[in-house]
Amino acid sequence: MALALTETKEGRLAIIVAIAGTILVGGSLLNVLGNNAADSAADDVRAALRTELGELPDDAELTFPVDPEPIESAVDRAVDTRDGRLVAVGRPDEHRDLTVVKVETGWTWWLRCIRVELRGQGTVLTHVASGPC
Repeated sequence: MALALTETKEGRLAIIVAIAGTILVGGSLLNVLGNNAADSAADDVRAALRTELGELPDDAELTFPVDPEPIESAVDRAVDTRDGRLVAVGRPDEHRDLTVVKVETGWTWWLRCIRVELRGQGTVLTHVASGPC
């Protein structure tokens, strides 16, 4: 009479290892797919931000954002059909001619923070970092 796999300690252990391994591989695959989707969405928003913010004129409001409405409008146009939201508009204390915009994309643990530097004369530098802004 043949023994079933679940009737021995070794058999039960083999089943547990097989199930746990399948769950780990599936979770890792899901994580890779989520990261790739978040990176793709961030690249799409990043390109749109460079286009929209690069077209803004070099006004005093942009270099010192007392009224960040033109920047907010440009960001709204850039993330209109994309997954993203404006987090902050500001100016670092050490740079009077630099405006920094932060936009967050992604979801759950696949968040991406896009830091945009408006340097004037149509110069827009962007950097994407993993995690929230």
